Amino acid sequence: MRYFLLGVSLFIALSSLGKTSTLATADQGDLHFEEVVIIKQKKNFVCVRYTIKNIGNTALNLLGETNRTKDNLTIRVYLSGDKEYSKGDVLLDGAYIDNNAVSDGKLLPGKSFTGELKIDLRLKTNYLNVLIFKLDDFKTVSESDEWNNTYPVIL
Repeated sequence: MRYFLLGVSLFIALSSLGKTSTLATADQGDLHFEEVVIIKQKKNFVCVRYTIKNIGNTALNLLGETNRTKDNLTIRVYLSGDKEYSKGDVLLDGAYIDNNAVSDGKLLPGKSFTGELKIDLRLKTNYLNVLIFKLDDFKTVSESDEWNNTYPVIL
């Protein structure tokens, strides 16, 4: 009986610990794609304009800890057969947010950032005809919701 009570006490303590940490992350910023629009499409490439918005409660730093762009927020583009990102999707292209794209490197709550990207489509087939845009693949930005960082576009 003593081990049972010890187990129940441990379970309750761990459960309340998880709830506390969830509440703490609810005050963070949260990035998501507002839209991705095709602005030019040819046989071998497509140009898109994307808009990212901070729908969270605090400002998010889109730049890394150094002055190099290689540790900034990433946008990667995958080729998929459906609208959901999965590990089997094919990486086509990607980009880092430029160091001077956002003033002070921070995206304030409710503010948006718009950029453009040219994507090579030579791997596209009839079965793989969906582009999945994915934010922050390298988890450089701490967000309250990491699950809303994809946006599908059907070609």
